Amino acid sequence: MLRIAELGVATLTRPRGYEAYERLSTFLARTSALELSLDGVTMISMSFMDGIVEKLIAAHELDRITFVTAEPKTRDKLARIAGLHAGASIFIREPDSATRRAVEPIYPDRPDSSLETTKGSDPDPTVGFSARGTR
Repeated sequence: MLRIAELGVATLTRPRGYEAYERLSTFLARTSALELSLDGVTMISMSFMDGIVEKLIAAHELDRITFVTAEPKTRDKLARIAGLHAGASIFIREPDSATRRAVEPIYPDRPDSSLETTKGSDPDPTVGFSARGTR
């Protein structure tokens, strides 16, 4: 199993995800299937993981990867990524399980009660203020 930290890139942005894919591809060249542990880093963003998935899809290699994580938030991010890429199957397993399974997608056009629903609902702080910052 390869750990995401071994790819030596920050795990926060889509361009870093592309870079991680380039490093990951050298490991993929040596094997028919690879498990990639997403745990053990301070933070892993959805953009970063989507960057890796985009490149894996383009290279027709997504089915060769099994993402391994014990983190519910990371599993949710993978489910949202699966919902963004119609027809693509993202495979996952938990560290204490030997079973590889396809992620159940969360589609962006369908509300999900576990996702944040209040984003963007706060009033615009600039509404009602003049150029001098007074009402």
